[in-house]
Formats: sequence, structure tokens, C-alpha cells
Amino acid sequence: KESKTKINYWVEKFQLEEYINKPIETLSKGNQQKVQIISTIIHDPDILIFDEPFSGLDPVNSETLRNIVIELVNSGKYIIFCTHQTHYIEEFCDKISIFKNGIQTIEGNLFNIKKSYGRNKLILEIDGNLPNLKIYGVKGIVKNKNTYEIEILNENVAGDILNILYNNRIKIFNF
Repeated sequence: KESKTKINYWVEKFQLEEYINKPIETLSKGNQQKVQIISTIIHDPDILIFDEPFSGLDPVNSETLRNIVIELVNSGKYIIFCTHQTHYIEEFCDKISIFKNGIQTIEGNLFNIKKSYGRNKLILEIDGNLPNLKIYGVKGIVKNKNTYEIEILNENVAGDILNILYNNRIKIFNF
């Protein structure tokens, strides 16, 4: 009885009600991923290990999973993420370990690790075109699909860039 209650709770959370009696191999990759996540959390473990949990999920389902991870953390669960998607690491993790070829290369508090590295890259998402940034400290600019990647000498240059954007009345989505 308890298992059915938990299944119904998680199936509803992941919006899988219409697929409850379907074979897993007939589901989309994203829905298969959601079923795998449910099978990981259904027995209410204290420690969860997720390997690329957001892989194969569209933005709506990624947001659903994000909210579920927050719910799990707030309920006292420990979560270990194996992922290459650093924005999730920054949102959820206090401590990180980075491995290269099976060897741990970095370990510790995420804030302290970030602080120990020079801040020399600015990712910028704006509405419109980037104004002229021919100022001291801008080493290079690469235009990607929706963003600009600006290589800067140090983090102080970021303030100068922000002033230029502000003075040119540029709408900023991400800085």
C-alpha cells in the first residue's frame, strides 16, 4: 500500500500518469529517464547518486527535475551528481570533485575553488548587438548563437563592460 502511494506521488510529480501501464521501451528517452529517476528515489534513500540526470530531458522536464532535487535536498537527502552540466553543479552543490582520467584533480568547496581561479571570462546574453568594447582589459570576443563570450584581463574589467552596456541602454539577460 505504501509503495503504491509513493509510485502515484512520483508519477504525478513527473507527469507520467498516461504512461503508467506502458512498457518502458515504448516511452521517449526523456520519459524513460524520468522512470529511472523514480526507481532511484522511490525507496526513499538518504543518499542518492545521479549520473547525468538532466540528460535527455526537455526544458520543462528539466525544471520539474530541478524542483524535485530541491525538494529532496530540503528533506535532508544527500545527492551525488555526476554531470558535465556545470550550471546544475553551481545551483545544487556545495562541494565538488573534478576527475580527469580517473584521477581527482580538484576537490573542495565550490565557492572557494571558484575564488581561487582568476575570473577572466565573461558570458554575456543581451538584447541586440554588443556595443564597441575596445577598452583596456578586453582580450577577445567570441559571438556564439545567443551569447557573447568575452575574455578579459581580470574581473575588474567586467564592471567597465557593465557600465558600457548601461550607458548604451542595452537590455541584459545574463551577465
